[in-house]
Amino acid sequence: MTKVGQMKPYEYMDHTADLGIRAFGTDLKTLFEHAAQAILDATADTETVASAHEYPIEVEASSVEDLLVSWLSELIFQHEVQEVLFKRTMIHECATDQVRATAYGEPIDLDKHVLYT
Repeated sequence: MTKVGQMKPYEYMDHTADLGIRAFGTDLKTLFEHAAQAILDATADTETVASAHEYPIEVEASSVEDLLVSWLSELIFQHEVQEVLFKRTMIHECATDQVRATAYGEPIDLDKHVLYT
């Protein structure tokens, strides 16, 4: 829940794809972090996920739009390939053509984690 006067980080919307999100931010870094959190929150109950491990994430693209897609796709790819859940991300560098970040999470544990998608 957002505080009065505070911008909400994201909302889900109807979309023909698997998931539609509308992310908000006062700058590119915040926007990308909020978009990532929307994906993480749609994947699992992040309250059940610990920030036990750090996973470096770096992506590049030729446009901001492609960069956002690459950023979110890389998080999903790492989740699937490494079989991890992420609680949160921290972007260290965010330009119009590159993101350097760390995702925090832990390996999937079906006895501990509540999975959504």
